[in-house]
Amino acid sequence: MRVNEYLCLVGSGQFGLSNRMDCHVYLLHRGPDAVLIDAGVGVEPERILENIAADLPPTATVRAILLTHSHSDHAGGAQALSKAFGCPVYASPAEGAIVRAGTDHELGLDRARPSGVYPMDYEFAHCEAQDVGDGETVEFGELALRAVVVPSHSLGSTAWVYDGPGGIDLFSGDIVFAKGAIGLLNCYGSSLEAYRENFGKLATLGINGFYPGHFVFCLENGQQHLDLAAEELKALYVPKCF
Repeated sequence: MRVNEYLCLVGSGQFGLSNRMDCHVYLLHRGPDAVLIDAGVGVEPERILENIAADLPPTATVRAILLTHSHSDHAGGAQALSKAFGCPVYASPAEGAIVRAGTDHELGLDRARPSGVYPMDYEFAHCEAQDVGDGETVEFGELALRAVVVPSHSLGSTAWVYDGPGGIDLFSGDIVFAKGAIGLLNCYGSSLEAYRENFGKLATLGINGFYPGHFVFCLENGQQHLDLAAEELKALYVPKCF
């Protein structure tokens, strides 16, 4: 599903583009180079591959998969998609360690399976991941994305910032959603205190396009959603979540 001239949504359970458990999977491309933001759950990865084939210009190649975090709906498909394209996977050090060899507890599966988020027989497909530190940039031709590591929803949740033709775009994973909702969970690595300590990294980005891992996204004036969350985190009560 084309979002604009350089961005497509190629996976999403909520929008019916791929398996019901998949997060939003974004395909960002410029010239011959493309990257995926997140990889879905790893069930029916062929549906994502079909969408990529339909949306990606025939002269372009997927160069990398950039993960926002290690939870299964975002990272479980990284193994299959990285094999399909022969490309590396990138994540923050804390999340990369879990993608490589994390336990069910570290992945949050010990709570997510009994809660009905995943089937009881679901297994995470671990894979290699290269570490990207806070503030580091990965570049592929005309594409350059900066990692902003914001411990909050998970230990090393990462927002990816792209300064492109439409202004500054933010791929926020599950850190923050439309209307300022946050992604606080009752599982390993998710912390309201971490939200309070780290969310300020997103407060002055001045983003235009806002592309979270679930629910609606917006093409303009995305900073207003971050500002709402920042204000909520200054107040007494727990901010609205998901």
